[in-house]
Amino acid sequence: GIPVVNSPTILTMLAANLDVGNCEVSGTGTESATAGRPAVLRITCRDKFSNPATPSVQLKFGISLVPVESSADRKEKRSKSAAADKEKVQADATEEPVKPVARRTKEDKDEETRDRKKRSAADALTPMPFDALWVDGEYQISYMAEKAGGHLLHVWADPEGSGSREILPGSPFTLQV
Repeated sequence: GIPVVNSPTILTMLAANLDVGNCEVSGTGTESATAGRPAVLRITCRDKFSNPATPSVQLKFGISLVPVESSADRKEKRSKSAAADKEKVQADATEEPVKPVARRTKEDKDEETRDRKKRSAADALTPMPFDALWVDGEYQISYMAEKAGGHLLHVWADPEGSGSREILPGSPFTLQV
């Protein structure tokens, strides 16, 4: 019950490392844009405990704007895909069967498939140019859409600047230009 010498003392608590899964993307630039005019979005960096995080100097962000296919385009793609699948099944029927291997659970396969698809989808995106600056602890991105219509806005981070993309929460955003 007796106070310790120099007590109470002041402690400085620092945030943990950046956790891309806890970052937040906000701003009107995630919902709408006008072709030929700058649109703005902001990224708030957070650690795994949702504290504001100071990112490393290697951190890079990227964005990509992908037009949404019309229903006619999707229908044509499905038709071509179905024909290719039919040819593959016919070709596979002539090959010798493969021996079964140890099975993973359906949940494991589903999760691995989702992760693999996310990574390859992020890696396949063509980054678009943007201007950016840090404003009050948030990374502000200003980009310019060129074509009107429905788009998907993909936003990712490369925490170590190594080229490894991690999709930010909420991405892709449905955007009307």
